[in-house]
This record gives sequence, C-alpha cells and structure tokens, in this order.
Amino acid sequence: MSYLLDELNPQQQEAVRTTEGPILIVAGAGTGKTRTLSYRLAYLLAEKKVPASAVMAVTFTNKAAHEMKERIKRLVGTRLEALTVGTFHAISSRLLRQFISPLGWTSDFGIYGQREELSLLKRILSHYPQCKQSPASLRKKISEAKNQLIAPEQLDSAAGPYFPEIYQEYQTRLRENNALDLDDLILSLVRLWQERPQVLEECQDRFLYLMVDEYQDINLAQYQWVQQLSKKYRNLCVIGDADQAIYAFRGANIQNFLDFQKDYPEAKVVRLEQNYRSTKTILEVAGKVIQKTSQRLEKELWTENEEGARIWVCPVWDERAEAKGIVHEIEKMIGGSSFWSIDSRRINSGEERAYCFSDFAVLYRLNAQKDVIAEAFTSAGIPYQVVGGTRLVDQEEVADMLAYLKVINNPEDSVSLLQILNKPAWSIGLPEWVQTITALEGLAESEHISLYQAISQVLAEEPTLTEFRSQGNLSLSQRKAIRKFASLLEQLKAAGADLKAEALVRKVLTETNPEGKNTEESEPLLELLAMATPFNRYPPATSLKMFLEEIALVGETDTFDERANAVALMTLHAAKGLEFPVVFICGVEAGLIPYIKSVSSSEFRVPSLDGPDSQSLMPPSTEEERRLFYVGLTRAQKHLYLFHARQRYLYGQKQVQQPSPFLADIPGHLTQQLDIPSRKAKKAEPKEEQLTLW
Repeated sequence: MSYLLDELNPQQQEAVRTTEGPILIVAGAGTGKTRTLSYRLAYLLAEKKVPASAVMAVTFTNKAAHEMKERIKRLVGTRLEALTVGTFHAISSRLLRQFISPLGWTSDFGIYGQREELSLLKRILSHYPQCKQSPASLRKKISEAKNQLIAPEQLDSAAGPYFPEIYQEYQTRLRENNALDLDDLILSLVRLWQERPQVLEECQDRFLYLMVDEYQDINLAQYQWVQQLSKKYRNLCVIGDADQAIYAFRGANIQNFLDFQKDYPEAKVVRLEQNYRSTKTILEVAGKVIQKTSQRLEKELWTENEEGARIWVCPVWDERAEAKGIVHEIEKMIGGSSFWSIDSRRINSGEERAYCFSDFAVLYRLNAQKDVIAEAFTSAGIPYQVVGGTRLVDQEEVADMLAYLKVINNPEDSVSLLQILNKPAWSIGLPEWVQTITALEGLAESEHISLYQAISQVLAEEPTLTEFRSQGNLSLSQRKAIRKFASLLEQLKAAGADLKAEALVRKVLTETNPEGKNTEESEPLLELLAMATPFNRYPPATSLKMFLEEIALVGETDTFDERANAVALMTLHAAKGLEFPVVFICGVEAGLIPYIKSVSSSEFRVPSLDGPDSQSLMPPSTEEERRLFYVGLTRAQKHLYLFHARQRYLYGQKQVQQPSPFLADIPGHLTQQLDIPSRKAKKAEPKEEQLTLW
C-alpha cells in the first residue's frame, strides 16, 4: 500500500490514512473523489487488516458502486464477495431481507418501482371518487413524507383532502402484497433499528467502518440511517461537495453536509482541491459562477492542466438552430487530423487528435429539450444515446416478463399478478376479462385475502366459490381461463425452484408465447436475457431474487453505456458524476437555467413576442439552480459550449428568451462568441448585434 499511496497527492494520502474516528472529506469537482475512497477502502483491507465484511461503502449510484469495486479489486488483488459496497437502497434491501419479519413482511418481498406504485394508487383512487389528485402527484407526496420519516398516522387533514387515508391505504396494500417501494427500503430499516435495538447493534458490530459518498445530497431518512449505524464506533467517513448539492427536490438537505462538524466535533476535515479533469479556463469559469453561493465550505480548486481554449458562448435564433450548431461543431471535431491543420481555432487550443462520438455530451435542463437535438442527430447520421430516457424495464414486453418473474418470486404481489392475468390472452374477449378481474378482486377483498389466494380458491372449489360465481356471473369459458392461467403459474413457480435466472426467463418466454412467435427477434427481451446471465453464479432460489433486486434498483444514470461510440444526451442532473472532453450545454437562458419553477416570486420582466406586453420570469431564490449549472460546467475536460436561443418553443407556445443571468458572472476574457453558420441562408436569421449576450 505504501507504493500505491505514492500515486496520490498529499491531501488524498491524508484522507486515506485517517481511518479511525469521523472524517469529512471536502472534495471539489474532478479532484479524484472516487479514487480516494477506493484507495481508502483498500488501505483498510490491506494495511490495517480490517476484514472485508467489517467495511461498508455507500455510493450515490450503482455505476459508482461498480467502479469502486473494480478499483478495489485491482488494488487489493483478491475477490471481495464479503465487501459491502452499494447505494442506500441496495444495502437496505439486503439487510431487510435478513431482518424484516418483525415489520410484517417476508424476506422474499418485492420492490415496487414507479410503474407498480402508480398502478396501486390508481386502484386505491377508485375508492375515493371525490379526490381530484392524480396518482403521480400522490406518489410524489407519499415519497416526500417518507423521506421526512413521516408515517400516515402522523398526518391530519391539513396534509390535504383524503391524503392521510390514501397514504394509509397505500401502506396497507403494500404489506398485503408483501412489497416495499424504494423509499420504504430506507424508511423501514430506520424504523426497524428504532424498534429493535438488538438488530441495530448487530449491524453496528458487523460494520465497524462506514464510508458515505455524495453526503451533500442525502435526505433526512438517509441521514438518520447513517447516524444510527455509525453511532457506536463513530468510524464514519463522509465525502462530498456543497457546491454540487442539486437534489433538494428529492428531499436532500445540504445542511447535513454543512453541519457535519456539529454532529461530530472531533471530526478531521480534509480538502481535496487539485482538479485533474478540466483546463484552467473551464475551472476558472466554473469558479466565478459558484463563488456567488453562500451555502458552501470554502475551498480553492486549482489544476496543473493546460490553460485550454476559452469557452464558446453561442447565441442562436431558436432551438433548431441550436441543434444544427451542435451538429456542425461535432462534425468539425470528428473530422480528423486533416481538419486541425486548417482550423485556426483548434490549432490555437493545442489540439492534435480528432474526437470520437463518445467524447461529446449534450446537457439540458428539461427532458423536453432533447427531441429537437435527437432529430438533428438522426438527420446528420450522428449516433447518440439518451441517458435516463425510456428504461428497458419500462418497455411493455419486458415489463410483462418481469411481472411474471415477480409473481413467481412473490405470489402475494397482486399488482404484478393483475398485469399478467390475461397475458397471453385466454381466448375470451376484453369485456369478459374485465368482469373476471372485477370478480376476483371482489372475492379477494370480501375474504381479506390476496388475489393469488382468490385464484387458488377458485381452483380448489372453496365454499366461497358459489358466492363468487353468483357475484361475478362468470361463464364457463371465464372459469376455464382462470384455471389455465393458474395452472401456468403453478408450473412456472415449480420451475423457479430449480432454474437460475437466465433459464427461468427463457422458460417464461416459451410458456407465455403460445403462438410460437420468435422472441429471439425482440431486442429488449434479448437484453433482458443478457442482464440475467451474470446471476447464473447463484443457486436457483437466490438467483431470481438477486436478479429482480438488481432490476428494481436501476437508476437513471445506470443506463449510460460508456462503451458505446455515441454522443450522450442527458439532463444536467443525470450528468452528475460523469465527465467528457467536449460538453454542450443547451438553453442557458432565463427560465431554463435557472428553471422558472425553481425560483422565487421576485419578478423581472422580459418582452413577449407580441410587442410591448410582458410575461413574468423569476430570478433564483435558492442557490440550487446555480449549483446545477456549476455541475454542468465542471463535466467538461477540454471544450465547453454554452448555447442560448433568442426564442424557444416551451410550454406549448413560442417564447422570447433572454440569456441566463448566470452568464453575467463569467468574465469576458474567458469567453469567445461562436457564430453558428446556417445550412441554408435564411433572410429571417437575426444579425449578431440584435442578440443580447448579457
């Protein structure tokens, strides 16, 4: 380890060697945060001889967890199955599977994502016709309550009409389905530790050393999670950067990071300030923007990297000109060595090589901005990947396949069971199936049993079946269809006891495909099979559980494929933790950056398209939008482009835009204006002097 530590700078070495007691690592953008954490963990194992099972590292994304594991494996050179590295949700899930029974769930509980949560809330809302809130808004409110550790019984009518009752019903249904949503994973573990001190002590004695990444972005539930687990031994290392706190909308509280020394007065503070990512110019630009925030721990980033080119500020007419401008620049920079010799801008910046498509990232504030860019890339033949776009698990055929696997693993999961009840269709029409489902749900509710148990009663000809038939008035074909479905389910459940995840996915594909369609032609299903393959190393019962858990905990940035030679399109939030040689930030305009819905009621005026009338826009009341812009700036290694349009189609209408007020914080000597040439001459194209930069 002494030799390996020579690869670190003095501050990184200090952070690695400080293993006992609390330590706060203030790590600026691009200062080697993941590298430092990985070396620190390896130092504990190799130098301090701490057992791998006694160390836990909590990361913000699955991608970061995977990267850390790979680095530690290279450093230590041994297999580390006993090492616990993962997100709050992943680690909580694994601990709950061992300890959750006192809370009323079994160890094979399912994990509900957005799709299942909304489905459950829709069914609950059918009993509250007076409630005018949408399932999506209720889901958000429930998530906010859980992140603040607020249970349904702690709410009253002030929380909103019907909300306490719906929240309570939602929790009851989750328990009946033996399922937890993502927020429950953390909330339930905190609650378990509070109610069962012996369980908490067992976890504390197991994990003697705790490291938490991105500490500035934790919410109250996660904060309590960390506090309880580290309370006994206080060997807590947290690392983060207040300048990159961008998740207040998810309940994150930057104060947890700023107050760490109040929670742990004996804590050592180490600052990582040497940036290894960006040019001096990009770093100075980012520094000028972020220095106007007040909620931060002071640090001064510096770099030994080259000075680099000035950043490009690109005024354009509208979003289509913006997209064409990005295409134009990418095509130039992809051009190859012959191009560099004739383009003075590149020669002056000292560039010697051409770029590949994976070197570029396009960042935007709203997902709605990506469509025009994607269209322009398609027309130009530029490959791209949308990070955080439609996930594999959200595609219908994959969602159906996963629903089958979830029911095999957890038959009490009525939400997943309803999704597949008529897939494949059992030769009866849709109206009859709606009637069948209604009758089955009525039986389940009247008998206080799960939907699966209701189906089992139909098969067993229980006494309640007579009442069920009379209530549902089911035909012979309907009852026969129920039997076929139940028989298929029992067959697949039996197979689940003997088959590993990949083989079981193939089995379900075969058995649910009565028409013999060639599923091998389905790219999403082939991708699902590929995702199941790594879980073949586990025994059958464990293989399916681990696979379903992995699928349930996939985050938006986990969809980023670093191996793809494609331009990355993503929101500023999704870009956190990533870096690219060339970054384009779109829509650097008031109302987008800062986003209009994230700012206060203090107003300034901008002219409308119709002349003297004006519309209201609002300057930032919080600092989070400025921090988000800073995150975008610091993703760039070599070149940075900031685009702003004179007009943009937003919220269903064309609006006049003004440059973001954040641009005024960037000194002129660090920028240069880039005039984007049009592919076709347009007499309506504005002259440069008509556009205000700032």
